[in-house]
Amino acid sequence: MQTESAYITCCLPTSSISIINEQQYNSLRIFQPED
Repeated sequence: MQTESAYITCCLPTSSISIINEQQYNSLRIFQPED
């Protein structure tokens, strides 16, 4: 996953990175809810 993150970082602007990270974070909350 770190390799994919590095690839994304190289290929997309910072604003897109923030959106992707937020989406991934929300997905993790779905599978691993902090209840």
